Amino acid sequence: MAAVVYSPPQETTVAAPRASPPAGDLRQRLHVFRWWAGVPRGLRDAFVAGGLLAAVLLVFFGQPLFGGSILSPADRIFSTPYYSALAPHGYSHASNGLLFDQVFQFAPWRHFAWTSLRQGRLPVWNPLSLSGTPLIATMQTAVFYPINLLLTALAFPSTFLWSAILRLWIAGMFTYLLARRSLLGRAAAFLAAVSFMLCGFLVVWLGHPHTNVAIWLPALLFFGEGIVRARDRRQLLISTALLALVTGIQFTGGHIETSVDILFGFAVYCALRIIQVLRRGPARGWVRSRLIVLGAATFLGTGVAAVQLAPFVEWVPLSAEFAHRVSGAFRPLSVSFVAAMFQLPTILFPNIYNNPTWPNPDWPYFGWWPNYNESVFYVGILTLVLALVAVRHRFRANPFVWTYAILGLVGLGRALSFPIFDWINQLPILSLGNSSRFRLVFAFSLCMLAGFGAQELWSARRERRVQVERLFVRLCVAVVALGALVAIFGNLLLPLVRDRLIVSLTHLADRAYASRQTHTNTLDFYHQLVIKIMDGLIGFLGIGHVTMYAPALLALAAIMLVAIRRRGLLPANRTFQVTIVFAVVLDLLAFGKGYNPTIDPSHFYPATPVDSSVAANADSGRITAVGGASLPDAQMMPGLSDVRGDDFLTRWYKEYTDLIPGHRQVGTSGVVFSSVDSPLLRVLNIRYVVSSRLDDVAQNGIQPVGSQGSAWLGEVTAATPRAFMVYRAEVARTDQQALAILAADPQAVYTRVVLSDGTALPSDSRLASGTSTATQGLVFPGASSPTTASFTVKTAVGGYLFESDAYYPGWTVRVDGESANLYRANVAFRAVYVPAGTHVVTFRYEPRSVAIGLIITIASLILILVMMILSRLRAGQPARSADSWTLFR
Repeated sequence: MAAVVYSPPQETTVAAPRASPPAGDLRQRLHVFRWWAGVPRGLRDAFVAGGLLAAVLLVFFGQPLFGGSILSPADRIFSTPYYSALAPHGYSHASNGLLFDQVFQFAPWRHFAWTSLRQGRLPVWNPLSLSGTPLIATMQTAVFYPINLLLTALAFPSTFLWSAILRLWIAGMFTYLLARRSLLGRAAAFLAAVSFMLCGFLVVWLGHPHTNVAIWLPALLFFGEGIVRARDRRQLLISTALLALVTGIQFTGGHIETSVDILFGFAVYCALRIIQVLRRGPARGWVRSRLIVLGAATFLGTGVAAVQLAPFVEWVPLSAEFAHRVSGAFRPLSVSFVAAMFQLPTILFPNIYNNPTWPNPDWPYFGWWPNYNESVFYVGILTLVLALVAVRHRFRANPFVWTYAILGLVGLGRALSFPIFDWINQLPILSLGNSSRFRLVFAFSLCMLAGFGAQELWSARRERRVQVERLFVRLCVAVVALGALVAIFGNLLLPLVRDRLIVSLTHLADRAYASRQTHTNTLDFYHQLVIKIMDGLIGFLGIGHVTMYAPALLALAAIMLVAIRRRGLLPANRTFQVTIVFAVVLDLLAFGKGYNPTIDPSHFYPATPVDSSVAANADSGRITAVGGASLPDAQMMPGLSDVRGDDFLTRWYKEYTDLIPGHRQVGTSGVVFSSVDSPLLRVLNIRYVVSSRLDDVAQNGIQPVGSQGSAWLGEVTAATPRAFMVYRAEVARTDQQALAILAADPQAVYTRVVLSDGTALPSDSRLASGTSTATQGLVFPGASSPTTASFTVKTAVGGYLFESDAYYPGWTVRVDGESANLYRANVAFRAVYVPAGTHVVTFRYEPRSVAIGLIITIASLILILVMMILSRLRAGQPARSADSWTLFR
């Protein structure tokens, strides 16, 4: 009998039952899960990709987003004498001085537009720059850009950050959608998206209107692809309507040259895709119908932007820049591409020619080399390698690889002005732009090709994987080898020829100095600058400068990663994918981080004592500066008016200012002066003068009234009012005749007016030729706004009310409420004949171009809405298609 082993009872602990969630919470969680599970797979993937792209941008903009600073290079103002006294402690140079146009152009213009919109006014005219200039017509303020309109609700300093985040996210998201439509997997599509989102072109131009437009390139291609692939009328109508909408939006971005570039790239893409269709043999009617639809969508999109384009079309022939750009002759063969080829190394090492965020001066200072923004090609080193992998292995097999490769070749050829491609650059309309910026299309093509290369690298069949990995490794080895060669040159050879190069560059500095009419520094300053440039070059090419050689180091890490994968040490292919994508993100974050600097809110255009004292006088007149004491248009921030400006001039204003001694242009736009002695300048309501030299504000009717840092403020003791009466008039049949009359006797601008265009004089205007303006004409300013100016005139005899504000189509004048003739006076300004007695004269800016454009825009938007409604009604109806075409399989 078996023994029975007795076991005493064990003490057991009964766990308390886990509390169940309330039935309502559980049902809510299940409902959310079921909703998410019910979302189509492609849409879920897009949500996830969009979230990841947003997360990358949160890291990229972490400092201004979480640190309370402002995304702006506005510390550049402290480099001018006017603001130097307010510079933060320890300030020595701007964080990125190359972005000066954001500081002196785009930010003041945007602030004026932002303020006007918040006050309920449409900012059609800017009275604070160049004696007044059309604001909408010159485009770069992008008044109607949807993102700018949306951000009007935010505080102005916050708009820079959120505009940047929204624009880059849109670029990345549409690139992802296009990549998915091009049959790329999720990881490969995300790699393409993040590469374009943070590519060199978008990062360096982030604060410029260029990116307002450039970000819509993938959207244009996405909806264009939708038209090409539409299988029924619903898809065709939706794609057409959305393509038209995107076309209109990008036109409002404020940079017409970039608009032309991306539309040209869009046309090339669609042509290549249709060529592929023709090779498959669809009906000719299908091709014709798609071409018609694509053209109609582009035309309709132009109508959407008519409120912006109509004023621009009116302005273009009146601008001095237009005459300058159309003056070139056709060149059958240009060797400019030889010099442009030296920009190609930036596709591997973006900082090989220096970086403007580094403290040492860079080469473009003397104009010897395109600046960083104009020359960088960088899209990420692994992005480039993967793009080359795609071209090598999938060029013939994959129609999308073929398309993007050809598109990229066109982009590169135009950007560097290769032979034959340069003929395209010289075509009408295209010749008005800057062809070097067509590298945007090249960069985008590389990013898309990188997605296909990545998919080959981690999705190829086993028998092909070895070939793909071998090519990937070889290309990375080439990058490492090139990095080693640069290191040898910079650390061993360059120091040996330092002195010889300094001598040669000094001679170039002498030539550049002699070719300029005015100078802001001495010749010795530029000689010392040459030495600093050379020593800086040796410094940043030093072997210890990791930022310089980061692409080579990343390529070396990629080689090691592939070696680890070959040995089977990576747990899964998914890990390899994530690692490659992470490396691309890290590379581009390191490249772009800090290029667009931030600034403390207290240093963002701080108010100066001069600003306060001038603004305190409601009728203070205009303030201007001589030399480099301050740069236009920074004075717009506190609301001060200046006859200088940094915007494109009308041809009339340029012709007038060309008569003033010591004038010079600011780059390709705007104008500054070396003195205010000329009557032609003083007559323009100049009351205050800023200069870094006391002598400029203590002579010839100017009295010093204070100083600020290293800048002096002078007040013109007998300032000419904004409007005054004159009693002599001469008629000029041409502008050349008018300019000759003004040049012959500049002092006469106070007592005589020269009327252009052969205008007939009123019958009694010649009777008062000897009348004294001091006793016979009194002008009292009345209510005014950016688009109106009112004056009360008391005169014993008939004469002309001359107003020193710019003449431009759209300005009208009324005398006592009755319409009167508005004359273009003294080439560039306004005048009206006023009979004897007391009269109220009102000038008003009412541009018909804006009104006509607005009507066309509204009509186009309504048509797009109708198309969207019709797409719902025609769901399932077949469109003319190429059903036998299997290109997308």
